[in-house]
Amino acid sequence: MKLLTVVLFFTATLIVPTTTSWKIVTIPFCFFKLPFKKPTKRLNVSQFKDTISGGKDFQYYDDVSKHDTKIFAQTQSTLSAPTRSTPQRPWVKRTNLWDKIRKILVATVAGIIGISRFPSTISPSISQISETFHNDVNRWVHMLTIAIAKAQITESRSSISGDFTNRPKIEEQIRSVLTNEHLRAHSYTIVYGPNGIGKTELVDHTAIGLKGVVKILVSSATTREEIIQSLSVQLLRQGVPNLPIYALIQAVKNCGIIPTIIFDVERVISKNIDDPVLGAVRSLSKALAPYCRCIIVLAESNAVLQFGKDKREEFIYVGEMERDEAREMLQKLKTNLTEDEMDFVFSQIGTSPIDLLNLAERVSSTYSVKDYVRDVLFSAENDLVQFYHKPILEALKSHPDGVSPKYFNREMSEGVNLSVPQDVGIAMKASNAIVYRIESGKYMLMSTAHRTALKSYEHGSFKNH
Repeated sequence: MKLLTVVLFFTATLIVPTTTSWKIVTIPFCFFKLPFKKPTKRLNVSQFKDTISGGKDFQYYDDVSKHDTKIFAQTQSTLSAPTRSTPQRPWVKRTNLWDKIRKILVATVAGIIGISRFPSTISPSISQISETFHNDVNRWVHMLTIAIAKAQITESRSSISGDFTNRPKIEEQIRSVLTNEHLRAHSYTIVYGPNGIGKTELVDHTAIGLKGVVKILVSSATTREEIIQSLSVQLLRQGVPNLPIYALIQAVKNCGIIPTIIFDVERVISKNIDDPVLGAVRSLSKALAPYCRCIIVLAESNAVLQFGKDKREEFIYVGEMERDEAREMLQKLKTNLTEDEMDFVFSQIGTSPIDLLNLAERVSSTYSVKDYVRDVLFSAENDLVQFYHKPILEALKSHPDGVSPKYFNREMSEGVNLSVPQDVGIAMKASNAIVYRIESGKYMLMSTAHRTALKSYEHGSFKNH
């Protein structure tokens, strides 16, 4: 042991002087630190000895044992030994690979020997830090458990305005997820559909009054940790820094009920299929699915193409309203349209809630129902023009109820295999005219307006273009 100590001691004394780029040099045998300021010029031997022996940058700890003091005295005597008369090569800052390796080795040896020789000095600080962190996590878990158990959605936008129109079929699908008491499949649900179709409104309205329902708006978070941070802000009105995933899982498990977490994902700007925001939401949903219900609401319909590879994923597609539901909505909006005008609107542009809402706001004595339908169809036609995979448009004109990717038998268009929805997805996200129904496995037109506009498509172009 003495031999080992002597060898390591001289190793340290040889290495430390040649690494002037260190801000802190640690000699483990006497367990003190020698902080050095980064030199602005070359440092010779005598200047280095002055710094060691009595410089203002030297710091010595009072709790060093007598044995350590003896070694420190030996260190000083070694450094103060007479130098050779021959000129010394100035010590210059080195940045080569050997210097880096030498620093790592010295730091490693210093840490190992320091902990083994001075357990009473180092161990308490490490255990104290660990205990503090553990206590903080337990405190956050306790607070999150209470907040999750009490969380619920009390109102939705339409419940405040009073113009909500019930959609029994879709609501029943959503309610079956919100009230499911069996988590054996560890599944999570993705709700998707065209923009403005009412996905978020339906989920919120169906969840009103249910206990343990937490909703979080996801817009820019790209990691699970960032989403957890947003979730803590939503529940506690303050962010919890570096809250680990296991702490959130523990809080969910301690609720006493099966909670529901709704991830409302705003429109994704990225045109790529693999979006980091959706990747983070999917990753967190997989981790939480064994312990709670997870619902992901996608603002953009073709964002669903990032899903579908996990058998635990379940899908709910929200399409246009039934005609009876659309009539009820127009009556609540006080449009005063006749039955013939309603039928004309439904047959030409469909029953999308956003279109019906815009119809109620824009139709006036100077702007007729026909004017509004004409403008919607023109916009839909522009969407179809921007979709550059024309073979799919031709197939959908012949089969308006949708076509399977297998229909194209690996046909290529613009360098894209039409039998691979993920490859076609970039074009679908860019044009907003075609949607891939992942639960039925078909390419479909986004709306009735697009179906009407496609009727004027002939020989690779539209009559009005």
